[in-house]
Amino acid sequence: GLRASEVYKSSVEGSTFTFCLKKKDLLEVINTFPDAKQLFLQRAYKRRIEFRRIKKQFEYEADVSHDPEED
Repeated sequence: GLRASEVYKSSVEGSTFTFCLKKKDLLEVINTFPDAKQLFLQRAYKRRIEFRRIKKQFEYEADVSHDPEED
């Protein structure tokens, strides 16, 4: 299966709890609760923007050359 290669915590001091769902189970929940789908999509878009911001900041600070094919 696929696994994330990077993990980001929301805070250093507090505990972060996560859980995993199989794709089939997630799709079932999304189809059962359409409002949940919109919530997950909104969060996913915000996470993507934040991860890209962090990556660009790291590249700038580390002076890493930019790969134009990634954008």
